Amino acid sequence: MLLDKDVEIVYVGNLHKFRRQIGEQCLRANKHVLLEKPFACNLEDAQYLIHLAKEKNLFIMEVREME
Repeated sequence: MLLDKDVEIVYVGNLHKFRRQIGEQCLRANKHVLLEKPFACNLEDAQYLIHLAKEKNLFIMEVREME
């Protein structure tokens, strides 16, 4: 999916302890990211992902669980 040029945005709803890792992979693949709440496990992870998104000019945000 991350290699598919037609995929522009990824919804990440995995276990929250992997949010930084998966979020980073998506951003590095030039995908916009929606991270299920909680956005990150700690402030450092949140700041890292936000910085990376800004650096790559990508959208990243926390969303509530989709029903």
